[in-house]
Amino acid sequence: MTHTKSQQHDIPWKIELALAVLFLLVVAVVAHGGEVVKVPVTAIVQPRPMVVFVHADSCGPCRAMRPIMAEVRKSITGVQYYEVQVEKEPQKAADYLAGHAIPAVVWYESQADHSRRRWLIGVQPVKEVVDFIRGTP
Repeated sequence: MTHTKSQQHDIPWKIELALAVLFLLVVAVVAHGGEVVKVPVTAIVQPRPMVVFVHADSCGPCRAMRPIMAEVRKSITGVQYYEVQVEKEPQKAADYLAGHAIPAVVWYESQADHSRRRWLIGVQPVKEVVDFIRGTP
């Protein structure tokens, strides 16, 4: 049986999808310092919005926001949450803040697309943060 060049490299879409999922799982393990983490397939196939709380231990308003963000995390599901401390990760914090002040809650439409983002700056009540994440004015 002879194969044309295009037939030799034609991989069924199900195998391509399985390989992509496997690759993303390996990336997730590496990103967590080699620690095996359980990643639901829906998180890979359907990117979730991402919220990053940027703060500093030396910042009074930031310390006031911590319990508020803990309540927010309990109130909203389907969102990936991260925290970045300015003192520990200054470059990462600068990238997320893009010139904004702290404390800041940065919302991304998707973990994969960082071009669509919004900022909520300063100490805010739980309802304001929840409305901000949900996109409610």
